[in-house]
Amino acid sequence: MPENNRVYGRYKGQGLVLIGVHIDPDVKQRNAIIKQQGVTYPVCEDKFADKPNGVGRAYHIEYIPTIFVIDKTGKIIAVDPPKLEEAVKQALAK
Repeated sequence: MPENNRVYGRYKGQGLVLIGVHIDPDVKQRNAIIKQQGVTYPVCEDKFADKPNGVGRAYHIEYIPTIFVIDKTGKIIAVDPPKLEEAVKQALAK
């Protein structure tokens, strides 16, 4: 998560939107993790994590964390890129 924070801080002014999705319904635990990890970007709760229309199932997430880089048109251009910053630069350039 430190890399996510760094990349978010560097590119949010250029159009980067980074949203964390937490699948555990325990809000107290979620907030503790956010604080412990020093997360600087918005985090939402997937209230349908155990349902077919949940974010995790919709995107076929098999492990956590999973990172998707989505360009301005809504197209997924990278999943768990080895170099997050490079993938973000590519998405912002489109």
